[in-house]
This record gives sequence, structure tokens and C-alpha cells, in this order.
Amino acid sequence: MFIYFYIIDIIYYSISFNQFKYFYMKHDIYNLHTSSNATWLAILEKIDEAHTEIIVEEFIITPCPIGTVFLKRLHQKAREGIQVKILVDWWGSKQLYFSKLLEIIQHDNLTIKFYNPPQWSWLLKPKRFFPRNHRKLFIIDQKIIFLGGVCLSQDIKNWRDTMLEIHDIDIVHKAHYFFQENWHSLKAKNVHKYQEYYQNDLNAENDLIIHNPDDTQNVIYNNLCDKLKSAHTHIIISTPYLSLNQKFLDLLCNIAQKGVKIEIILSRYSEYSAYIVGQYQIGQLIKCGINVYYFNPSMFHLKAIVIDKKWSAIGSFNLDNLSIFHNEEIMFISACQKFAHKLVNHAKEDIELAEKMTYQTWQNRPIKDKIMEYVFYPFKYYL
Repeated sequence: MFIYFYIIDIIYYSISFNQFKYFYMKHDIYNLHTSSNATWLAILEKIDEAHTEIIVEEFIITPCPIGTVFLKRLHQKAREGIQVKILVDWWGSKQLYFSKLLEIIQHDNLTIKFYNPPQWSWLLKPKRFFPRNHRKLFIIDQKIIFLGGVCLSQDIKNWRDTMLEIHDIDIVHKAHYFFQENWHSLKAKNVHKYQEYYQNDLNAENDLIIHNPDDTQNVIYNNLCDKLKSAHTHIIISTPYLSLNQKFLDLLCNIAQKGVKIEIILSRYSEYSAYIVGQYQIGQLIKCGINVYYFNPSMFHLKAIVIDKKWSAIGSFNLDNLSIFHNEEIMFISACQKFAHKLVNHAKEDIELAEKMTYQTWQNRPIKDKIMEYVFYPFKYYL
């Protein structure tokens, strides 16, 4: 079995970094990796360099070639005496949950926990299926973190996605604190557990904010609404899925009607029900003067927002009701104009590869799409 793992490892490490779109903010402590492949290679490199502790918090890890490479590498580091903690969502990683791979990588220094695993109570109270942990976070030696939208699954190897590598020690320590709280409580039933870090300054140069579904403050969503209201000229929203409540749709329309240019980049390649609901809702947005683009080359999985080329946010938060109300999420926010401009330049490249949706095209979408929209729309709160 380990010979198989070794062969896979050699294949992945023999691939040149130059083959991937790999954006690096040189001489900076914030580095952007703009593809799944580039992200995987960068994280594996840092895992190899780890000396004390490796933390992984993921929505999806599957026992596929790339998932196996990561788990085998983490197992090797555990054998070297490094403490390894892996927290994965049960629903996103259910293939791993039932995999024999877990037996192979067992070690005293390696601990795996599954977030909100199945319970008999789900039969009587289906809502207990939520919350889900949608965060994607790697912490190396409490010195470096990676956060964004990239999972560990072979299916996403060609996706357009982004992971942010952070060397800012204050941000790293904050991320470590958030992980530790989740690690010890798992379902996050104590709504006051993050209170120490909830007093976020949205005008700070850089910060981390998290969403805990059991907290009525709904930090990411409410902060996002406040920042959108403050926009003067331009908003760029990158999200694979769009499934919103009417209040948020009205907010976007009101902002657009005040003269703020709003551009939304969505994924064309999505089979999820949130895509169907979003396809219905974009009609209202286009009618309000909002520019909507569908990214064509591959699945578009980036989650980012830039406001007035001054303020930006990037992380795991989709612009859908699952992220707003039901998922554990994490976002990096920044008031650094240099960082915002980097995201704007990426968005421009994405728009060049995307197709703009017109109101006429939206009206003429296939009948079968309209039928599916009416079927799924009543369930949008859970999409």
C-alpha cells in the first residue's frame, strides 16, 4: 500500500511549479495561490518544513490520489514527532470517514476528528444535520496559515480557486485560536466562545472574521452588509454560488441604483441546487443594472469581495444561504489598497474569460431551467 502512496507522491512532486498559474506577492507576507494545483504544492512544501505542529481544518478530504498524498505526508510528519490535528466536516468528507485509509495513517501524534458526524437524532430532527464546517484552513508551526476555498479532492484539480498564504503572526495566532475553540467544542454550541475576538475593527489594515451559525451576531454577513453600504464607486463579488434572501438582493439593487458599479462573477460549471436558485435571482440583479458574468473555462470556486479598490475580503464564505446561516466560515479582510488591487487585477482576468449575462438571455433560458428554479426556490434557505 505504501509503495502506491510513494508512486503518487513522486508524480505530484515531479510536476513543475511553472505549469500552474501561481501568483506570488513578492517580499510580502500575504501570498496568493490562484489554482488548486499551485495551492496543493505550496502547502505540501510548508508541511515538509514543519517542526512542531500542523493543523488542518477542511470541508472536503477524499481518499483520492491528492488526498492520499496529503494524509500520507501528515502521517510521516507525525512519525517524526510533530503533532498533527485534522478537523474535517463529516458530510464533505464522508468518503474518508468510511475509508480504510484512516487505519493506515493511525499514529499517536496524529488525531482526526469529524465535525458533526451522523446521529440517530437526525431522523427526528433533520435540522441537526447543520451546522457544517465549510472552512479551509492550514496552520503550520503557528507561523504560517493558508485559507481560502481549496479542498483536497482530485475532482477540483483544474478549478479556478484561490488560497491565501499568510505570514502575519497576529493573524496566524488568531486563526489558531479559532481552530482550537472549534477543535474542543466541535459543534460550537457556546455562542460566546469567540467573544474575545469578536470586537473586530473593519477598518483595520488586516483581520480575520469567522461565522459561527449558533451566534446571532452573524458576523461575516452583517459586516459585509455594512461595508457594501459604504461603497462609493465599485464592487466586485466573486462567488461560485448565489442563493440569497430578498433583503440582500434589495441591498445590492439599492447600491447599484445609487450609481455604484457592481460586478458579480459566478461559475458556469456547477450542478448544485444553489446554482439553480442563483440563476433565477440574477434576473432581478441584471434588471437593477448589476453586471453578472459566468466564468467559462472551468469551475469557478473563488470567494472574494473588493469594494472601491480599497477594502477586500477572501476566504471560504459563499454568497449563499448555507454560508450565511448554516456553515462555519472564515474570511480574511483587508484595508490594504495594494492587496485590493491584486484581487481586482485577478477579477479583470476572470471577467475576460467569462460570458456576460444579459436580461434578454436570462429571459430566454431553457424551459427546463425555469421549471427546476421553481422546484428548488422554496428551499433556498438551505441552499
